[in-house]
Amino acid sequence: MCTGCSWDDGARGAGGVPAVGDRFTGKNCADGRTWETRSVVVASEPGVEIAWQVNEDWVRWGFFTAPADPAGESTLLTETWAFLPAGLAGFRARDGGEAAIDHRTRLAREGIPATLTRVKAVAEDRPGPAQR
Repeated sequence: MCTGCSWDDGARGAGGVPAVGDRFTGKNCADGRTWETRSVVVASEPGVEIAWQVNEDWVRWGFFTAPADPAGESTLLTETWAFLPAGLAGFRARDGGEAAIDHRTRLAREGIPATLTRVKAVAEDRPGPAQR
């Protein structure tokens, strides 16, 4: 579970929007341990997609948005997560093989619904254009 992150070296693309190549450090905790990861933004299209790869090419996380209704009054947010080949090889070599991969996969899949619930709560608490 990610408990926080910070942009590295003042990274934040034009207008505060993350740009491809921007890097950040994530702080994580699970199973009674804490650790940090380094990530790089690999896709950034405001209002459409943000994605990043963790520890160079180990894992890719991302969010996609799309209109959820024809009037455009609501948004569908999809979170994605996938091991990349380097991550599979790294976990096999370093962290106990297939059991470690299965465990990380389970943690990610269990965490995604909780993250989406938190994002929804934050988004719905924001004042709309007429309330600003």
